[in-house]
Amino acid sequence: MDIYATYARPNALARAIPNGVMSENFHSLWDRASEHKLAGAFKASIVEEVMNLIIDLYQLPLLEQLSQPKVGEWFYHVGSVRFRRTGSDTRQISIPLTGKTWVGTLWDENMLTTSSSHHMKNLMTNGIVIGCVTSETDADIFAVGRENILGTTGISETAKIITGSDTFAGPDALSDVISMLLSRYQEAISHTRGHQLLKGDQEEDCQVLFDILAKYSGTEVEVHREVETGVGPVDFVISGYGQQHALEFKVDRKRTDTLKHGLCCQLPSYLNARGYHQGWYVVIVSNQATGSGRSQEVFDFLNEQDFPAEIHIRVIDGRRQESASKRKDVIPTAEAR
Repeated sequence: MDIYATYARPNALARAIPNGVMSENFHSLWDRASEHKLAGAFKASIVEEVMNLIIDLYQLPLLEQLSQPKVGEWFYHVGSVRFRRTGSDTRQISIPLTGKTWVGTLWDENMLTTSSSHHMKNLMTNGIVIGCVTSETDADIFAVGRENILGTTGISETAKIITGSDTFAGPDALSDVISMLLSRYQEAISHTRGHQLLKGDQEEDCQVLFDILAKYSGTEVEVHREVETGVGPVDFVISGYGQQHALEFKVDRKRTDTLKHGLCCQLPSYLNARGYHQGWYVVIVSNQATGSGRSQEVFDFLNEQDFPAEIHIRVIDGRRQESASKRKDVIPTAEAR
């Protein structure tokens, strides 16, 4: 969505961003914005990127679609909102829906620009809100904006900074980018509870999460999902720096014959059919019943097979991670081949 942000609670938004590069860059960028001559405009551009990131990453539901809202459940709203001054430094926001009106409190200290107060009074017909349910009709509001009628194109410089975009060069540029994306994918699943977004052992859920992370990577590459090759659709094709790489995702179901076929026959067929420069075989270990060493077992098994040299292997531990205080070992990281 094209958003013109007017209000935000930065600490609440920062906690929603996956840990690691993105959250660190958010804090750094926010601090820099505070010292900028146009601090309000700079902060607003940051919030606009983060609002879109959170909506897409966590697949937030629209407020009107919550038939039985649960306390703590995040949502977003697009449409009419009303504002009413309730104190010297507070105002109420109301979200009128059929049969119910949701309300929340906004603090003046969190207004992003000097014109925010002007936009946030009386009725706003094109409002955009991100919040959290606190009771049957109350909500904790994290960010507010309105539709930007001017629109935007491409990835903004702000988005690149937030997501830690790097400048890659040389013949291995695209490989470096994809390796970085898969490392962030592993980080999101293992250390920021991304495993909760993977429902069971469905390959589609694994693909959707990677698609969102890649979309907001801030890198100068194009990501296309379910690309037809003539011999079947490959999960992803990533293009950039004069090359095209194909990615195939598999969920480990302890079927070594299936994993072997995907690596030695399926993915090579896609590469040959369309002339992709390199391939990436990504296996997700998501079954909680498997031991902590399963990721390394899969990685070792795959590397013993006879497969084309232009294929890289990554094994991602997608299981819910046990608390470090209870662990008896450290799960090894399966790096790129």
